[in-house]
Amino acid sequence: MIKLGTVFSGIGSIEQALKRLKVDHEIVFACDNGDIELSLLERGLQKEFKDLQTKRGKRTLSETDTARLNELSQKENLLAEETRKYIYSLADKKAKMDYVHALYTKNKRRENHVKNTYLANYPEVKDFHWDIRFLDGKDYKGEINLLVGGSHCQAFSTVGAQAGLDDTRGTLFYEF
Repeated sequence: MIKLGTVFSGIGSIEQALKRLKVDHEIVFACDNGDIELSLLERGLQKEFKDLQTKRGKRTLSETDTARLNELSQKENLLAEETRKYIYSLADKKAKMDYVHALYTKNKRRENHVKNTYLANYPEVKDFHWDIRFLDGKDYKGEINLLVGGSHCQAFSTVGAQAGLDDTRGTLFYEF
């Protein structure tokens, strides 16, 4: 039996493929934030950061805007790394998942429909993680034998902003 962990799980295409191929498998965990961005910046900076990202998407950033966006991105990355270290220091997998869930619950502006759909299609999944940045793979050592995921295409797609590695989604494959 394949014990599966998925990241960028979406609607579960890998899981559906295994099911259709009649491959015996168990879903140990899935991970997808449903395109709900978690900003760790202070409220005032969150709006500025989002506005600059929007300008980047429209390709209307000035050099000053680009420098400020890079500054805010670096600050966000440092905060995420501090948060990751704290989460990894927690006692167990459940405590880590609860902490991340609380972060998203506190900051979210809408429901994670991807998570809801995924769990409706695969109710047997044991753990669902919101954010790959805070998923501690060591918690699953010996529990899974296949990790799969498809990185986000929005950062590279010709119909998207084509920001590539300048788009946070374009760098998430490093987490994978």
